[in-house]
Amino acid sequence: MASPARALAWLDAYEGIAPGSRESGEYTRLERPVRLDSGEEIKAWVYLYRKDVSQLSLVADGRWVTHAP
Repeated sequence: MASPARALAWLDAYEGIAPGSRESGEYTRLERPVRLDSGEEIKAWVYLYRKDVSQLSLVADGRWVTHAP
């Protein structure tokens, strides 16, 4: 997608973030610093899960698809 604004709008809709309801959804979108493999730090939009995860299992290898029910 060539337009970042359109891409973010599509992703917001996919993640259930509707205009005016950012505080009530499962996710919130924030701009955060991230570090690339090269060591360079850049800002990126990230979606953070807002619900309690304390009772969920950790996916140690980070590949949640292989652990999906």
